Amino acid sequence: MTPIDPDERWTIARQLLNDDSFETKDRVAGLMVLLYGQNIARICRLTAAHIIHDGKGVALQLNQTPLRLPPPLDELVLQLVGIARSHDAQ
Repeated sequence: MTPIDPDERWTIARQLLNDDSFETKDRVAGLMVLLYGQNIARICRLTAAHIIHDGKGVALQLNQTPLRLPPPLDELVLQLVGIARSHDAQ
C-alpha cells in the first residue's frame, strides 16, 4: 500500500471535518485513520464507554492516557455518541 501524500491527507481531513454531507460515523472513522493512525478494526470496537466528556473537553480512551480531541472533532464524536444513544433507546 502506498502512503497518502501529506497534502492530500490534509485535504481529505479538512473535507471530513467540514463537509456534513458525509455520515458522522464515516467522518469520525476517517479522521481517526488520517489524524491518529488508528486501524479500522480498532475503530469498529470503540463504544461510548471510550468517550470521556468532562470539564477539560472530550477525550478518547485508546490507551492508558486519554487522547484529547480538538474542535471540531470533539463535537463530531459527541454527535456520534448522541446518535448511538438515541438508537439504543428505541
